[in-house]
Amino acid sequence: MPITQKRARALLGDRLILQVDPRRLTHEINNKKPIAKRLENWLRPAPRALRKAVTLPLRKNHPFIIGSGWFPDTTPFESLGKYRKVRDLFDNRSDFRRSQWYATLDAELRAQGVARHKTIVMHSDQDIIDFFDHYVGELIRSMERDGYIEGRGVDIGTAMIGHDGTLYKGSSGSHRFYTARLLGTARVPVRVSCVHRGWLDSLGLPATAEGLEQLGEPLREVEQRYR
Repeated sequence: MPITQKRARALLGDRLILQVDPRRLTHEINNKKPIAKRLENWLRPAPRALRKAVTLPLRKNHPFIIGSGWFPDTTPFESLGKYRKVRDLFDNRSDFRRSQWYATLDAELRAQGVARHKTIVMHSDQDIIDFFDHYVGELIRSMERDGYIEGRGVDIGTAMIGHDGTLYKGSSGSHRFYTARLLGTARVPVRVSCVHRGWLDSLGLPATAEGLEQLGEPLREVEQRYR
């Protein structure tokens, strides 16, 4: 039986959380369950019920150790549209109405009558203004003032470790991570969600519970590389 992400978290706990300088990371992997994501893409033409039947159990019990054939592609931050969107907003933080993000939400509102960001629904110009003033703007201001503050309800981003020990940003917590990177914030927490099988092999560790229990020191070494 493969070690699942849940099992890895039970074995390693907070040792999976690394405090890193976000400027030291250069690439991103835009998911934290890469095998399930790959299968979802393959099964896209199939009926939704079949896709869920195949991928939902895998999502709940996703492996922590990923082989070469399943390890996902990586993308430089500068090539990511969502990173460029946050960077453009950061550059226009003195007047967010000049940002591309504002223009996109405004166009969405005009075309559809509503604009959305995750679970936030905006029905008017004022709603969009409030979104930037109180949601995005406050995030930037608070991080400029106080840095990255870990607290209840904060969405810690994920990360993956490649075959040579390279750390890649994963999904979740992207806006906070990007903002910290642009501000030059020195310490941001990320939680390791998957590791490459080749990395364990290079450490001489088996892909077992006993092997994972010996990952504490190697994880700290990865953390030190990215501080």
